[in-house]
Amino acid sequence: MRILARIGAALGGMLAGGFCVAGIQQISSLLYPIPDTVDPNDRQQINEWINALPTLAFLIVLASWAIGCFVGAWTARRLTPLRSLFPAIIVALLFFGATIATMVMIPHPWWMWPAGIAACVIFGGLGLALSAPELLSMQTTRFIRSPVDRVFQTLANIENFSQAVPGITNVQFLSEQKQGFGTRFVETRIINGRQASTELEVTQYEQNERVRMLSDAGATLWDTVFTVAPYEDGTRMDMQMDAKPYGLFAKLMVPAILGVVSKAVESDMDAVKVYCESSQANPVDENNLVDQKET
Repeated sequence: MRILARIGAALGGMLAGGFCVAGIQQISSLLYPIPDTVDPNDRQQINEWINALPTLAFLIVLASWAIGCFVGAWTARRLTPLRSLFPAIIVALLFFGATIATMVMIPHPWWMWPAGIAACVIFGGLGLALSAPELLSMQTTRFIRSPVDRVFQTLANIENFSQAVPGITNVQFLSEQKQGFGTRFVETRIINGRQASTELEVTQYEQNERVRMLSDAGATLWDTVFTVAPYEDGTRMDMQMDAKPYGLFAKLMVPAILGVVSKAVESDMDAVKVYCESSQANPVDENNLVDQKET
């Protein structure tokens, strides 16, 4: 069913973009109709007529390509379940290919080549970005054979968390406190062989229940909430991460990398589970904890 939905979304995008192209180019045809003296079947006469057209006629055609790419990509993504990028990218590429084919088959001024390519790339990209969901979410759950307080301290104690997750290479605290509401720190990880640092802040802290961390990176607000609760002879740990891109480039890229981010998060949660269930986990340290909620 998901494949059929994506095919339907792509077809919807092609139809919407195609209607835009046809409608706008019809304006050009009304303004600059083929003269009665020109035989539509005579390629040489058609080429001579096209070469004699004013710049405005070509600008109208250029606008049709740009708007067609934008509307096609935007519509395809809006119609796709979960606003997937794939159908919209396919539509944008098809319109791009149609633009190139048109310029190959029909003579155009030289400047239409770079302008046409740029119009498709820019407006197709805008269609992809502006149709992106405002909020992207991922959730994961682990059942851990370890007490709630130990699991919570592994998540909420930044130093413990950095020991549990192998990918974290360094933590630098920006606040005087190192745990609890208001704690600010910079976390450095190795991602694809390169170091990447992110500043985070603890905005909610409920002892042995939940901890929430916010970060602003890559023109995206990342909101992560960990919750723990007793479950049978151990702990249920839930994590929800919401990503809210606010930049155009971020709106385009964040959905594309969400799968990679999700795998990294799953790996982190697996590492926390292994750490808590092993003898490496530190005893619970309840000294100097700040137990507050975001106001």
